[in-house]
Amino acid sequence: MVSDVLPRMKNVTAMYVNHREDSATQSLWRICNPNAQYLPLDVDFPNLTELHIRTSVISHITGIMTQDLNLVPEFINKFQKTLTRLSISHYLHTTAIGIPTYDSLVRFPNLISVTLEPGSRGYAGFIKQHADSLLELQCPIDSFPDGIGPIQFRRLKKVTLTFDALVMSHPESSWWMSSSPFLTSILPTVRRLRLSGDWYKDQEIGAFLQTVARLSVNAECGLAELAVVLRIGSIDLLPAIASTFPKLRSLEITFADIISSRDRLIQPDRMYPFEEGYIAAAKWMICILSRVNVPWGLEDITITCRGGPVDIPMWGMMYICGRFIPSISSFNSTGNKIIPEDVEIPYKFMDTLCTDYNSSSAAGE
Repeated sequence: MVSDVLPRMKNVTAMYVNHREDSATQSLWRICNPNAQYLPLDVDFPNLTELHIRTSVISHITGIMTQDLNLVPEFINKFQKTLTRLSISHYLHTTAIGIPTYDSLVRFPNLISVTLEPGSRGYAGFIKQHADSLLELQCPIDSFPDGIGPIQFRRLKKVTLTFDALVMSHPESSWWMSSSPFLTSILPTVRRLRLSGDWYKDQEIGAFLQTVARLSVNAECGLAELAVVLRIGSIDLLPAIASTFPKLRSLEITFADIISSRDRLIQPDRMYPFEEGYIAAAKWMICILSRVNVPWGLEDITITCRGGPVDIPMWGMMYICGRFIPSISSFNSTGNKIIPEDVEIPYKFMDTLCTDYNSSSAAGE
């Protein structure tokens, strides 16, 4: 049935190929027609522009042999003339079976978007072939000394660097923080930057900001949207972010924990720091935000804690930021600064904190 239907699907524009090792998949392989277990190499999809491949396969369980999966590059190459978006990812950091050989891929003249998840290896040459056409790139920060650092891009507007905690333990993976051709070439064009994945350290983001600031002395960076995932939540980096990216309009900070006043890790409530015992943290936030002394047009700020299946919006932290960064007109991408009714922000107490801070600052002058 599958072999009869596929040749008729001439108008397909997007395809998802998913090889995964789990009990449900194993059962399906056993009952499928043998021909349905292989890529449809003999079928033409003349309008295909988007291709997503995800794989994690162990041949002795699924019956899919390594040599069959090595045909993946041949399948991808069929769409050389039409492909504009390519995504390749791997379950459980698979690094042996099922990964396409990037060296076997041809150049795709219309390719504008590439997504490579952690687990990808040997992709630098393929990326370099398309450095002049790519508008969007998502790739892992791997353990190789150069990564994609030596590659110069011309048109990148959206960049996502995915962080792998296991990989980041290697010192070689610091290429993304250095004055590389990669970073130098994207600063004039990139508008959206995401540093995502597991968790970055403040020191790593700080080093990245210092490098960008140094490279932007003669050419201001036009970045409009920045998203960062931190292991330990803080706003200590806000002054540096403001001075490095003065044209930033949207900032998203996600973290796992916060260090309390007792130097222990906590997962805060969404009212933090307006909770009993954490007012010292509110004073510290006010002190940090007062250092944002450059013209900044930030419009939206999102601060969340990744404490479970759903990220927790940190309304208290966003509220304080809104008080000290007057250009902010939106919290949590809502388009407004309205705090949920069940989140109790002690507004009068906040006014007192600000007054106390202003008085102490004036006395110290």
